[in-house]
Amino acid sequence: MIAKTSTGQSQFHYRTCHLCETMCGIEVEHDGENIIAIRGDKNDVLSKGNICPKATGLKDIHTDPDRLRKPLIRERRDPSEKSHLDGWREVSWDEAINFAAEGVASDNSGGGYFHIDSKDRVLLAPANDTISIYEISESSGSPKWQLAQQYNITGLLPEGTNIHDVIPDWSGNLWFVTGGSFLGYRDHDTGAFYTYELPEEGETIQNSFAVDEEGLYVVSTDAIYQFQINADTKEPFYSWREDYDNGAVQKPGTLCHSSGTSPTLIGDDLVAIADDGDPFTNIVVYQKSASIEGERLICKVPLFGRGKSATENSLLVYGNAMVVQNDYGHVYTGNALKTSPGIMRVDVREDRSGCDVVWHNETFLSQSLPRLSTETGLLYFYTFQKQKAEDFFGGWYLSAVDWQTGEPLWDRLIGRGTGSMIDTLSSVTAPIVLGPNGAAYAGIRTGVIMAKDEK
Repeated sequence: MIAKTSTGQSQFHYRTCHLCETMCGIEVEHDGENIIAIRGDKNDVLSKGNICPKATGLKDIHTDPDRLRKPLIRERRDPSEKSHLDGWREVSWDEAINFAAEGVASDNSGGGYFHIDSKDRVLLAPANDTISIYEISESSGSPKWQLAQQYNITGLLPEGTNIHDVIPDWSGNLWFVTGGSFLGYRDHDTGAFYTYELPEEGETIQNSFAVDEEGLYVVSTDAIYQFQINADTKEPFYSWREDYDNGAVQKPGTLCHSSGTSPTLIGDDLVAIADDGDPFTNIVVYQKSASIEGERLICKVPLFGRGKSATENSLLVYGNAMVVQNDYGHVYTGNALKTSPGIMRVDVREDRSGCDVVWHNETFLSQSLPRLSTETGLLYFYTFQKQKAEDFFGGWYLSAVDWQTGEPLWDRLIGRGTGSMIDTLSSVTAPIVLGPNGAAYAGIRTGVIMAKDEK
């Protein structure tokens, strides 16, 4: 926060207090070595000079002899479990950030995805050798999560292979995909588990999947599949497989060298992904039925700019229209503004003869999966913006874009920050969710924010 050499003269730095989600602006008076005082920043557009005792207490935190000055990495005595006897190793910031980034990028299991079933129960595979189903109980007078059912899967999958996501099919079977090369399901009638290993060496699954009455749709690091269940053996098998372009190398901003999208169903007849092509990532749309007439491929549409094109988020689909955002260059441990901008709408033609770009906003930079309100005709995004490029601080906003034209319409300030991953209000591409109460919600690093129109 301050320099290490005392000048004997007062200097002033302007920052925000990170001790709660309000993030009040503060004025730090120091002499280059010691903090003299912490006051409210009268020019802060939100707090207007007001602060609470937490902010003034930052001085004591800064000078506390027990405050950690460098990051620590746990060194476990037993790699299989945590213990109070584990040691800690002091590391550089670069090593700590790389350690965290590798953990995020290497495994989406244990909560990266989750779905609910027809009873509004949450389906989870929390990396503890179970598939667990949670429901809300109000028996104590207030709503609380409680475990409704749990299925033990010890020994079902190879050591170290965890489940990404669990989704029920139309028969109540619980399908799952893993971070490795396996997928499978739990039979609703018998409780038996069946698994399938992908056919190509080194082929893995890094995304969620989609389900309809006919089958399961999975995108691997090499191809997109439809899976069905053999009526006689109950074993899963793939009814069709289509390779897609995954380029020569992994692109900046992606979590793996493959499609960053889970398959998305369009109408009763199509399934879409974004590939990992080079120099363009492409929206690719296929006929999804096992039995089709003509070519399976409907269209392949290049996205965004040459050599600056990638997406790590699923497509938003409404009717025959798809909206996709650019994630090229996104730094999951860095600053939000390093991501390349761009959002596009691509529509499938009614006669299924191809696809057309409806609009391409080349400057809009999103930090979330968008959501469409069919009532307002607006796409809602979570964004980070600065008034001027040289500004230290910017703002996190709920932003609205016209569905028909792709033009930004308005921004609602949620709070201030620097755009860093450690911002209280930062979002790692979490989706906007629209509630029946007319509110918009976004998952952030420290919880959830809600914004709602005032009547």
